[in-house]
Amino acid sequence: MNYWSICLAFLFFLLTPFSELISQDTVCLKGNEFDKTSESKPTDFYFLENNFGLVLGKKKSKIPYKFIFFDSNLNASTQYDFPFEPQSFVESLVVNEQPHLFFSRTNAEGKQELIVQKIDSKGKFLPHFTLTTFNNLGGYKVNYKIAVSEDSKKIVLLVEHPFQKQSHEKITLILFDEQLQLIKIVDKTLDVLCKHKRTNLPIISNNGSVYILKKYFNKKSQYYIFHLNENEVEQAKISLRTRDVVSLRYLVNENGVLNVFGFFKSPIVLNYEGFFSMKYDNSVEPDFRKEFFLPSSIVAKFKSKKEIKNKGFGLDDFKIKRLLTDSSGNFFLIASHHSRFQIKEGVENYRKGLVVFKFSNAGNYIWSSPFLYNQHELTNRAGLWGSFISYIDNNELNIIYNSINYKSKKTEEFQHNSFLSTNSVSFDDMGRSSTKQFSSIYNFKGEKMGLVPSLISKNENELYLMLENENKTKGRLIKLAL
Repeated sequence: MNYWSICLAFLFFLLTPFSELISQDTVCLKGNEFDKTSESKPTDFYFLENNFGLVLGKKKSKIPYKFIFFDSNLNASTQYDFPFEPQSFVESLVVNEQPHLFFSRTNAEGKQELIVQKIDSKGKFLPHFTLTTFNNLGGYKVNYKIAVSEDSKKIVLLVEHPFQKQSHEKITLILFDEQLQLIKIVDKTLDVLCKHKRTNLPIISNNGSVYILKKYFNKKSQYYIFHLNENEVEQAKISLRTRDVVSLRYLVNENGVLNVFGFFKSPIVLNYEGFFSMKYDNSVEPDFRKEFFLPSSIVAKFKSKKEIKNKGFGLDDFKIKRLLTDSSGNFFLIASHHSRFQIKEGVENYRKGLVVFKFSNAGNYIWSSPFLYNQHELTNRAGLWGSFISYIDNNELNIIYNSINYKSKKTEEFQHNSFLSTNSVSFDDMGRSSTKQFSSIYNFKGEKMGLVPSLISKNENELYLMLENENKTKGRLIKLAL
């Protein structure tokens, strides 16, 4: 290479945007292909010393849940079917740094048992045992819900007692330590009447603080908060000044402080008209309650002036997707659009985009930022490629999404959906977004695959994702160094 060629090459390096360079040089470890059923979804991912474990399944399926063991290079080596029916699966959690599977079954005496199945570091199932048993009543069964603290040392079991007509709802809270040894049992009869279907979310922090968030429908959706204070369960309604809460998400810190963020609706239509932040410090009375109406600039990104005039101000067909926090204590609330249309070819799933809301540690609104990706997708039995993945890296919010448009014929099709590209979006401190293609994850030999829009895991500076083939009958795990 002559002198001028070297100079031109060096000048090109200096002028090339750094983001373009790193977009091609992302360190990526790709495992081998493994077999799966088209309807099974990734539900949990375990770090087993230098190896890994993945749980695949679907509760409303006749096919058993499956556990797949991976070596340090993400190569699948063994697979096991869960020993119980999919409908009996309750939860999969890491307790005391060891994977635990929880199942519910009716025994020979007609009582409802909660079964625990542990998995060792080599991916082997250990003998299962019964953790607790409660009586069923009149053909109605006990329902179990379980949560673990972030440090995996404390467990709370919420027992929803059987439905009884015209009776108040009854629950039992049971606390266990990391060895699943009993700490405390507390019974509570709630103020609301019992319903067949109940939405109760148990929460426990590293210091042992216990909450329950409840969604209850009585002509309209209502939300309640419960807090375990010694041996008493306190309760209160989650309410705003003049609007109704329509959806919410929460995060609890190690000291038992519960931060709640969400949206309120218009008094006329069911939409997102504004958003709020609350903080509960080991109490059912909030330390603060802050409410904000949506900026008109955000609404204008998703609705025309004519649509606003006809349907009203607010975001239609939106749902909360994630609530994340960074190391500085800021919060990121993410909501996205999703609507369905019946067309000649079937059902179209249209996702116009998402909105990010950033809050300070004190619940103050900092900024909001819309991002449009316009995913047009045809529904098929194998599942969807739409939606997105979100995570925090270096205190910045990042989004990964597939660009999909079944109307386009520019690239190969995935189940009649043109899979155009996979992209990464980052939001800076001011809420400005920048996008680049995420092409390095597809540099492998073998059957072509697409990104599953579900985060498998994030561990410090490593991101674990999953790819599937067109029919979703084969998968592959990948690890990215951020």
